[in-house]
Amino acid sequence: MLPDGVVSFGQGQIREVWLTGPTRRYAHGVIGDAIEASGLRVQLADGSILDAVLDKQFVFEDRLAPLVDLTGDSEDEIMVVRSYLNAGAALSLWGVRNGNLVRIAEAPAIGSSHRWLNPVGVADFDGDGTPEAAAVITPHIGGILKLYSVAGDKLVEEESVRGFSNHFIGSRELGLSAVLDANDDNVPDIVLPTSNRRGIRIVTFAGQQFSEIVTLPLSRRVWTAFARVPGDKRSNSLVVGLNGGILAHIHQ
Repeated sequence: MLPDGVVSFGQGQIREVWLTGPTRRYAHGVIGDAIEASGLRVQLADGSILDAVLDKQFVFEDRLAPLVDLTGDSEDEIMVVRSYLNAGAALSLWGVRNGNLVRIAEAPAIGSSHRWLNPVGVADFDGDGTPEAAAVITPHIGGILKLYSVAGDKLVEEESVRGFSNHFIGSRELGLSAVLDANDDNVPDIVLPTSNRRGIRIVTFAGQQFSEIVTLPLSRRVWTAFARVPGDKRSNSLVVGLNGGILAHIHQ
């Protein structure tokens, strides 16, 4: 397992998943060190273990591999960042098929080495009845929010909007984003820092049209993950830590 890796847990066929095979073959270090993963491991509901090991021209440039249902089949898949040593990061979807842990679909790589992306999450962001994966491409240099859907063995881009970030270089914290229904229209919305992290943008793709619900200016840069407020029953209430130890409370 990675030294700073995180185990993801599920209730379906896949019960646990984590990144394995620490390697220094990709000297990027964007999430805190130059140790990346060369493999992926799952434990299934029956207790069996499955492994996938990458060829030497790839690494998993991530700390965790969340379980999602992007195919809409009610079975969990694994969403992870797979980086090409010569072409940068790609959003990648893995799962169990015929008793093997395999890559199911993948988006095109960014195209340049040492270029990275940070996933946001999976939901039906445009309200069309099928889920999409959201990710911020190059969150440190002109971050672009993109939505992807599964088409065969590919993740196909559906939407692309500039002006976001959800990470800063060297940070091990990957959760600078949130998914919630901010405007009570029963379509999940996306909460992200602005590209300089001095503001928060809440946006929607409802009806397959991008629009901005609100932009909230901040006195300091976003520094921590977004979190739900303990005991707050409002579904659209969040807190986030800012640089300097300030806590911001976001609510309607």
